[in-house]
Amino acid sequence: SMTRRFFFGTVILIITAMMPTWALGSDQETAQGIADAIRASGRLKDYSIGVKYENGTATLLGRVANDQQSAAAVEMAQQMPGITAVVNNLEIKPTAKKDFAVEPT
Repeated sequence: SMTRRFFFGTVILIITAMMPTWALGSDQETAQGIADAIRASGRLKDYSIGVKYENGTATLLGRVANDQQSAAAVEMAQQMPGITAVVNNLEIKPTAKKDFAVEPT
């Protein structure tokens, strides 16, 4: 019906007016870009990081092995275009690896 179509158009306009046009549909792409940059850098080993992005703020979630890796992930996220803030919610927790020196032979 005509009414429904008009209402739908209005909703779209309101949504677009509230968000900068460049952000439309690109939050996921930006988050993916950060995740790809971290992975491609080769600077992190033994990690499990998730990235959320919204309105210029990237949030890093998950686990890294040490403080250096946490700092590296934040640094890489900050260097991405369009990022104005990085929230570091990373947990420092190395994966339990067997120490073969103390394994009975």
